[in-house]
Amino acid sequence: MAYSKTIIEKISMTERKLSELNLQLKRFEDLYKDLLDLFETNKEDLRCFVENPKNYDSETWDLLKQEEKEIEERIHFEFENVSDPNKTTEIMAERGKVQQHWLFVR
Repeated sequence: MAYSKTIIEKISMTERKLSELNLQLKRFEDLYKDLLDLFETNKEDLRCFVENPKNYDSETWDLLKQEEKEIEERIHFEFENVSDPNKTTEIMAERGKVQQHWLFVR
């Protein structure tokens, strides 16, 4: 029973985190829309402006590229470190088994 209770707690915690992330994403989308409305532009024009190195001096452009690389690395790292409950359960079950070559020690 305790094992299923911890799984239920983990599932509810994951669902809560997902709902928080969805709210945060919605907030960012609203802010982005407000920004576009403020400058009276659309997504394509803004993207073209931001991706054009001629709009920045070389130092700023290098800094932007470096920050973009760091953000992508951080996102990749976070996706790689998301725990899979099924895989974790399998690993824990494997570790719990007594191997034949082990000796009983009291």
